Amino acid sequence: MHEIEADAGANRLYVTLGGTFGADEAASSAEETIEAAQRLDSGFDVVTDIRNLEASPQEAKEHLQRSKTFLAAHDVGTVVRVVGDSPLAQMQFDRTGEQEYEVETADSVDEAERLLDEK
Repeated sequence: MHEIEADAGANRLYVTLGGTFGADEAASSAEETIEAAQRLDSGFDVVTDIRNLEASPQEAKEHLQRSKTFLAAHDVGTVVRVVGDSPLAQMQFDRTGEQEYEVETADSVDEAERLLDEK
């Protein structure tokens, strides 16, 4: 499951990923993320909610890495990853590879938004 939303008013990208991603789901998610990010201004922020993301196969990780690489190349601002109480979610996303931007973590989307609003 994935939901991608671009909020042009806040210049913010919301990415929600949940469940186990197969290659097709991950490819779709990456394409939607890239398309949505292109509708935002340089320096946009990202809230990535991965609280319900489960272990996924390597093919899916490659697509997730593609979206992370795109964000880095397109002048992303602050990224806040919502991990809640799940260390598995954080580890899963970290294993998709390195990113060239700073990532903060939060326990909820509300907390992530507060962090971004304070910047």
